[in-house]
Amino acid sequence: MDDSEKMWTVEITFDRPVKDPQKDLSQPARKEDPPPALSENQRGQFTLTGEKEKEDLKKLAFLRLRDTVFNMNQGPVNNTFLEQAKKYEYTDAKPSPPVSFLCYWPTYDVMSKSQLDWYFYWRELVRNKIYPHTTLSYIFLYIYELINEVGIESPEDGLIKICSVWSAYRKTYNSLDRYLKNWIYDYIEIHFGQTLPEGPLNQITDREIKKLLPDGIIIESILLEGEDSPDAGLIYDYVLKYSSYNIEKSKFFQTGDQDFIRTYLTGVIIRLNGYMVKKTQKGIFQSYSNQGTKRRMPYQNAVYQGNVKSIEYGRYSYGENKVFKDFLADIVKSAENSLRKLVNHKGKLKTELNAEYVRFIDKYVSQRQKNEIIENRSRVEIDKTKVNEIIVHSDIIREKLLSGIESNEAEEAFTPPVIPVREIRQAESIDASFPSSGSQAFYENLTSTQKEILLFIKEKNTPVSLSELTGKFNGIFVQTEIDFINEVSLEYLGDIIILSDNDSFTVQDIL
Repeated sequence: MDDSEKMWTVEITFDRPVKDPQKDLSQPARKEDPPPALSENQRGQFTLTGEKEKEDLKKLAFLRLRDTVFNMNQGPVNNTFLEQAKKYEYTDAKPSPPVSFLCYWPTYDVMSKSQLDWYFYWRELVRNKIYPHTTLSYIFLYIYELINEVGIESPEDGLIKICSVWSAYRKTYNSLDRYLKNWIYDYIEIHFGQTLPEGPLNQITDREIKKLLPDGIIIESILLEGEDSPDAGLIYDYVLKYSSYNIEKSKFFQTGDQDFIRTYLTGVIIRLNGYMVKKTQKGIFQSYSNQGTKRRMPYQNAVYQGNVKSIEYGRYSYGENKVFKDFLADIVKSAENSLRKLVNHKGKLKTELNAEYVRFIDKYVSQRQKNEIIENRSRVEIDKTKVNEIIVHSDIIREKLLSGIESNEAEEAFTPPVIPVREIRQAESIDASFPSSGSQAFYENLTSTQKEILLFIKEKNTPVSLSELTGKFNGIFVQTEIDFINEVSLEYLGDIIILSDNDSFTVQDIL
C-alpha cells in the first residue's frame, strides 16, 4: 500500500444516465445495458417496475458508490486480529517519523511498513506516559489492543492505561468520549463487576475522566472507601447532578463559605450512606438502583475478539428516578438546615426526610465541628528557627559564664524573643479574672477564644444574647464554643458553667 493519503471527490448527478458501479465509472451506461444486478435484500427494498424504476436505480447507484468509497478505508474485521495483536505485543520499537493513517476499523493488515513502524514507536512512548500527537486511527488500534487484554499486566493496569490515553487525547479528538464512555463501562463490567478496587481508581488522576466513568460504579467505590478517599469530593458533584434541589442556587450557599458547605455535605452523604447500609443493607444510591437491566454485546463499534459475548447495562439510571432525586434533595436540605443552625443563619428549609435521618445528619454536623475545634486547639505550630536560635544563644551564655565573663555581658549575648505588650496584657487580663487555684485544669483546657467568651459573659450583669455574642465574636461559631466550654466544665467542675435560656447566656458561680 502506498503511504500517501488518497483523497477522493465523488460527484453524483441524477439527471444523466445511471452508471453501473461495477463497471468503469468514466463510461456512461448504454441504453441496451441491463440494469445492475440486485442482491436478494436489495430486491426487497426496491421496486423496478413502472415509473419508479428510474428513481430506484438512482438510489441504488448512490448506495453502491458510497459503499465502494467507504470500504476503501475500512479495515478488515477478521478473526486474525487477536492473533496478530499478540504477535506484535512486544515488538521492538525504533524511533520512526510520524505517518498519517486513516481507517474506520484500524488493524495491522491495512497498515504499510512505515505506518507500523510509527505505530510501534508511538505505542512505546505512550506506554511510558509520553503522548506525542498522532492521528486518531492509531489511538483506536491501541485501545483495541487494551480491551482485548494485549499489552496489559492485569485488568487494573488495563483500566489505568485506557483512561490515561483517553485523558491525553480527548481534547484533540472529541469522538473519543462518545466511544470510550461505553467501552470503559463494558471493560469495568467484565473485569470488576459492580465495585472498582481502590488501587486503580486512585491512580486515575484526571478528575474529568473520573466524571465520565460509570456513575454507579464510581459512586459505590468512593462510598465504600469513605471520607478518607482522595476522590471523596466527587460525591458532591454526583449529588449536584442528581438531586432535584440545587444547593448552589440557595442564598445560604452563595453568601456563605462554599468550600465549608461542600466539605460538610460530602461528609453527610458518605456517613449517612454508611449508616443506611448497616441498617438496611442498602445505601443511598443502592436503594434506588434500576433493577430492570438489559444485555448487550460488549465493545460495540470496536474490534473485540474476547470470550465475553454480552454484559448487563441500565443498572444506574438515577436521573430517570424522580423518587430518588427527591430523596436526595431532602438529604441535601436537611444538611443545609444543620449548617444554617451551626452558623446562626436564619431560615429553615422544608424537608420530608425521615426524622431518624434528620437527627443523624444534625448530630454528624455538630460533632464534626466540635472535633475540628479540638483538633485545631491541639495543633501547636513550633517555629523551629526560633527554637534553634534559643539553643544557640543558650550555648553562648553557658560558655561565657563558664569562662568567667561578667553576667551583664552574658545577658547582652542573648536577646529573648519579644512578645507584643498588647498580647501580654490581654492574656494577663483574662487569666487574672479567674481564680488561680481549684479550677486550674478547667482553664488550662480552654482556648484563648473560649476564655474570652467566658469572661465576656461573666462580666455582664445581665444575660447576654446569642446575637450580641455573635456580633462581638464575628466569624466564630459561638454556640459550638459554649458547648465545648460546658463539656470541659462538666469534666473538671462537675457541672456546666454557662447557663442558657432562650438564646440568652449567664455564667453560673460554681468556681
